[in-house]
Amino acid sequence: MKAIFKLIKTTLLILVLAVIFHDFTAKWLLTGVLRWTLGVPVAIESAHLDWMQLNILFKDIYIKNPEGQEGYLAWIPKLFVDLDILALREKRVHFESIEVVVEELRVSRLSDGRLNLSALKSFQNGGGSSSGGQSPKWEPHFEVDSLILTLGRATYKDSAGPVPFEKSFDLKLHRMVYQNVKTIQDVFEIISWEALKQMGLGNLAGGFLDRIREDLETSGASKQTGLLGQLFG
Repeated sequence: MKAIFKLIKTTLLILVLAVIFHDFTAKWLLTGVLRWTLGVPVAIESAHLDWMQLNILFKDIYIKNPEGQEGYLAWIPKLFVDLDILALREKRVHFESIEVVVEELRVSRLSDGRLNLSALKSFQNGGGSSSGGQSPKWEPHFEVDSLILTLGRATYKDSAGPVPFEKSFDLKLHRMVYQNVKTIQDVFEIISWEALKQMGLGNLAGGFLDRIREDLETSGASKQTGLLGQLFG
């Protein structure tokens, strides 16, 4: 009897969520979260909720460059989210998996020597692990069993030297899996780390990559099985 009652409650929860949480709402929520986290304009072409399989597919996410820079920083044609609905009853946001396909990433070095990635809001004030005595910034927390990352192509534009130049890269990172990711900050740090390393920009990034390493090492995510070995092994 208890199992039947639990099933009824779960079914009612799904029905209520299906009524109030539809494609437009999913698109609006993700747009708001990304804008708040990154501090830049974000546009999402479409979102589709599958309540039978309990997953969400976002298509064509464009992340603009930080203020003062033209164009977009990243094009994500696919973001697939497998949501654990039952965790919401326990006031937890839990994803069994999140698949991110970054088809194009545009990294640029500005005249002052900074990378456009480092100007994102999520990387300000020393990253997500330490606030250096300042008030800790708000950050959405969630649980992700598996983060599946694909990186396609990237371009690097350098405007800091006497002669500006641009170079293209094929990152060739296909469905790399990271386990037990805990924050949105970790997701963007993993993407930045992998992209800059694949592009061979570790030396140019300098302290920015060191800061990412420290954040991941001291965050809850980096202490979980599998993450550090894949990132720093």
